[in-house]
Amino acid sequence: MAKVAGSIRDRWRALSLIGKIYLVLTLVLSLVIAITAICYIVGCISIYTAGNDPMYSREIVNEKLAELAPISIICIILVIAAGVLSLFVDAPKRKAIPLRKSVLLRLTEKRLAGHTLSEEFVSSRKREEKYRKIIFYIALGTVIAVAAVALIFILDPSRYTSDDINLDIAYSVVIGAVATFISFAACFAASMLLDRSYVREQESAKAEILRIKESGEAAIIDEPECPHGEGHMTLIIRFTILIVSIVFIILGIFNGGMADVLGKAVRICTECIGLG
Repeated sequence: MAKVAGSIRDRWRALSLIGKIYLVLTLVLSLVIAITAICYIVGCISIYTAGNDPMYSREIVNEKLAELAPISIICIILVIAAGVLSLFVDAPKRKAIPLRKSVLLRLTEKRLAGHTLSEEFVSSRKREEKYRKIIFYIALGTVIAVAAVALIFILDPSRYTSDDINLDIAYSVVIGAVATFISFAACFAASMLLDRSYVREQESAKAEILRIKESGEAAIIDEPECPHGEGHMTLIIRFTILIVSIVFIILGIFNGGMADVLGKAVRICTECIGLG
């Protein structure tokens, strides 16, 4: 513990004045962002539990936003200040690991290091990298376009002038849900295509390793061991999302949310579509 504390103290002393200010500012900003998020969550819950009719109206939301305006303004000012100050901070340069490379590909590259690679393998790798870039930008463009259209629709003030404000909000929720579904579908399709691309490249790398072994060009590293800790964070994130989803589903069942959704679904079928 003393060694860790000493290391932190040494790093603090090594920072310039701007670096120290920037570090403190980022810590304060992180705390303010967390507090702001909690305040907004509490505000939404308070509106929901107030029992107003209509539940959400422009006046009610404006009143709640006015209460949260001071901390929101402070948060925005701190973000701008941290962004400006970051331009003058000499951050230590680190060797970044390209995000396009999976763990398996990085391990394979270590095994291929120092060997003469065939033109077929090199061209195959370049082709897959180009393919992945195209898929990524198509998915990113789809998500941005869908989000932009949804935000333009949802944030249009002229839409919230009718007498039934809850109906207007319902339309906005539907548009948001559709946009989320399209974005999720685009990201899922892109992830599947990217995964297949990595598999093809990995198979090509295995064939290249076999060719080098058979040619007797040089000894090649045996099967490498997966670095300690690789993939643990992915598993943690997946299980966290799964647990949070289960908790919210259970909460929705106990607080009557499932019954409300079922009741609305029944009314839509019997009243609007006319199945009843």
